[in-house]
Amino acid sequence: MNKIKVELPKGFMNVDVSLNNYLTANTNYSSNWDTLRFPLPKPTNKWIIHSYEDNNKTVILIDKNK
Repeated sequence: MNKIKVELPKGFMNVDVSLNNYLTANTNYSSNWDTLRFPLPKPTNKWIIHSYEDNNKTVILIDKNK
């Protein structure tokens, strides 16, 4: 099982993995809206969010087996 640990910048939340294999997150503040988006390595199957650590500052992604 492949695993990736992603540390989010301060203020970012609402994390998701898109169908085209990008991790996205945003700040969720209407007065200071910002979006983070970057490509993930190609998975064997599919990246999913497994868990959060450190008060939701770190996201653990795993390559889900079918």
